Amino acid sequence: MTPEWIVQNMSLEEKVRLMSGRADRSRIHGALKGTLSEHYNEKPYAAGGNDRLHVPEIRFCDGPRGVVCGRGKATCFPVPMVRAAGFNPDLEEKIGTAIAQEAQQFGANFFGGICINFLYHPGWGRAQETYGEDDFLLGEMGGAMVRGVQSVGVIACLKHFAFNQMENQRFRVNVRCDSLRTEREVFLRHFEKCIRRDHAGAVMSAYNAYNGVMCGHNRYLLHDVLKEEWGFQGFLISDFTWGVKGTVAAALAGQTVEMADTKYFGEKLVEAVRRGLVPEAVIDNAALRIVRTMKSFEKISMESEKRKRLKKREVRELALQSAEEGIVLLKNERNVLPFSKRRLHTIAVFGELAEEGNQGDRGSARVYPEHVVSPLEGLMKLVNGTTDVIYYRGHNIAHAKRLADEADCVIVIAGLTYLDEGEALSKDQFTAERGTSVGGDREGRLRLHDGDEKLLNEIGKVNPNTAVVMISGSAVIPGKWISQVPALLWAGYGGQEGGTAIARVLFGEAEPGGRLPYTIPQREEDLPALDFEASEVTYQYYSGYRKLAHDGIRAMYPFGYGLSYTSFALSDVSVRRETPSDVKAAGETEWNGNPFFAVFCHISNTGKRSGSAVVQVYVESAKCPVPTLKGFLKVKLEAGAGRDIRIPVSCDDLKYFDEEEHAFRLEQGNFTIHVGFSAEQIVWSGKVTR
Repeated sequence: MTPEWIVQNMSLEEKVRLMSGRADRSRIHGALKGTLSEHYNEKPYAAGGNDRLHVPEIRFCDGPRGVVCGRGKATCFPVPMVRAAGFNPDLEEKIGTAIAQEAQQFGANFFGGICINFLYHPGWGRAQETYGEDDFLLGEMGGAMVRGVQSVGVIACLKHFAFNQMENQRFRVNVRCDSLRTEREVFLRHFEKCIRRDHAGAVMSAYNAYNGVMCGHNRYLLHDVLKEEWGFQGFLISDFTWGVKGTVAAALAGQTVEMADTKYFGEKLVEAVRRGLVPEAVIDNAALRIVRTMKSFEKISMESEKRKRLKKREVRELALQSAEEGIVLLKNERNVLPFSKRRLHTIAVFGELAEEGNQGDRGSARVYPEHVVSPLEGLMKLVNGTTDVIYYRGHNIAHAKRLADEADCVIVIAGLTYLDEGEALSKDQFTAERGTSVGGDREGRLRLHDGDEKLLNEIGKVNPNTAVVMISGSAVIPGKWISQVPALLWAGYGGQEGGTAIARVLFGEAEPGGRLPYTIPQREEDLPALDFEASEVTYQYYSGYRKLAHDGIRAMYPFGYGLSYTSFALSDVSVRRETPSDVKAAGETEWNGNPFFAVFCHISNTGKRSGSAVVQVYVESAKCPVPTLKGFLKVKLEAGAGRDIRIPVSCDDLKYFDEEEHAFRLEQGNFTIHVGFSAEQIVWSGKVTR
């Protein structure tokens, strides 16, 4: 039976049923509010399906740091922002496969956890759920997750489409862009790549409005751009509960499935068709998309059952590797790190977060693993009684200073929790759709809490062997204390193995493999102006590292930055335009039939330890005058080793959006290629002419 035949032999009611979520709204809300014994999405949420014609139902599992379903069995990986810091798409693809296999164990066939919203401002409460402030990095990491998830027959769903960069006002804000170039190049290009190149099977529409029309009803986004321009063959789902607010408007716009329960589709949609308000052809198209996708992935899932499934130990190792590769070493004066267990008799650990298994956000992304290793637990396990570990939260500064003065080294765990940032949840949200008591955005709060600031200002003066570990979802701007402490790492929300990873990196059993996927500015004023409580906002073309470069401002710690316990050097750098045969010989596939530029160089580990570097390629041109990331490669080398590398740069990624022709175009003229280790650490520049 072909999908077309199946749809032709369905009644109107059966077709509409495919478009309708079947979860219990009151139970979803109760689970999120914590008034029920079950947690949100403890079991997959069902939608659609047709037993008579053997069409599988959608069985939704949320993310993005792992499988939300179940209790005490799923693996909690680091949040996407930490995984983005790893700059390792190959690892992300493996994590995607592991997540999908765990989802299948809970009966799910749909993973709704691939958030690729562009980080316009680090104060966004759900920054931790995405892959950073660069559209190329978003496309590479998001695409890797799509490929991994779908490799075993689980549908990968991209979210939130589109322009979802605010949390407190997500239900009410109307977003505009200052130009079509901003819309297409900054906010939509990575969605397009994950659809056209990686063939994501589903897309979730956002709550917010775009150009005056809520995204769940926005025909321009859902039909004109997604389906017509990009050729999307999968199906759409609405964001839960409030993502659809009208039967006819949503259906005519191209919305496919109302999730997770049905209020406006179902019987109301059947009635709208019978009254002639919605053509049945619209229903047929939606049904065909659902049937085609569900049957296709059912086949992949059946074939993947023959493959060897990852063992629990292997999945835990992926979680640990990802947490270690995502830790960013920001400062290391006098090579204070790594600490040596043999040389230390007493370690003083400070900070309330040291004893907390801090996963981050506790909204719809929360995972329920068997155990989460706190930083303190990780340290205790690592030293294993060979060194005295003294822990004090740090409330009494004078006492903390005495302990610090007596210790051989000091470790301070400071930062944020779900109370400070994350999905905005409140007691009245489910009726009034406003107000936050947990999570939300961090407008004007890009620094540590006052208690942490005071503690760090004093501790750093006392012990010259002090290391600070920062826990947050994105940028926290260090205060005056940064001049007092010799070592600073950003560890983010590292998942269930986060504490182990922190300990191993601090003591050199693992390297800090991360590079910043966002900018830490000198001042919050250097960032784009954004009112997180506004009912209407306009996004500008420049943000993040591109805004600082455009404005001629240096960052405190730039995008792509991260130190290592060793050192690296680049030599013999060159760039050339490659032919399709060159691309084929290198084993690359092309997104849109265009050949590549490629950067060639030799990288050497010039230090005394093994380590990794992320070689980054930035490109600027007349139409795109600010150097922008267009390629990268993570390279791991033993001490004294070197290798030749090639970093391809797709012509599709170099295109700008021509507003008059309403299409992406590759300009004629010079392209300046910059190669280095961060947006501000360029070691070679050259030109290519087209």
